[in-house]
Amino acid sequence: FEARLKALNTRVGMNSGHLTITITDNQFWARMAFSGPYTGQMSSQYIHTGSRCPSIKDDRNGDGYLDFIEAHDVVGDILIPLDSVLESQLRGMNLFPKIKRNNGYYYSEATNFTRMMEDLRRVDTFSDDRIRKLHRNEELDLTTRVVMVYGVSDERNLPETIESYEGYSPQASLPVACSEIVDLF
Repeated sequence: FEARLKALNTRVGMNSGHLTITITDNQFWARMAFSGPYTGQMSSQYIHTGSRCPSIKDDRNGDGYLDFIEAHDVVGDILIPLDSVLESQLRGMNLFPKIKRNNGYYYSEATNFTRMMEDLRRVDTFSDDRIRKLHRNEELDLTTRVVMVYGVSDERNLPETIESYEGYSPQASLPVACSEIVDLF
């Protein structure tokens, strides 16, 4: 599977990336090369349940920025955090890559696919956290999903109208790049 991420919120910089996902021999392996302005903080990256990327046309409040809530209404809940612990939705959520001074990062993580799917099929004990499990009998089907990357520098001034993900600053939760995931075969 592949995704070629394109910039969202170009007012904060031109971000881009390339994600490949390989599922073979009971292994789920995600690799991303990402580039954009130096942020000095982690760039959260998630596979969402939706099937299309948002655009500035989805900026409901007209402030010229696409914030987390506006994007979430298009891309849906988080399904797979591309973090340091792929086999669990919650265990690695505070360990994402950082854009380095050379304006990029390379992410590569792998996990046992069976354990990851077991976690995705568990009962969703936190149903209001914008992270969801697969529904009963729902397939993973990555070709109906999108990947998004979030985060700008904490020093970046943003309008007060920017809505954030609970517990995150507007800067940390600002969507900066997105792509639909496609099957290479």
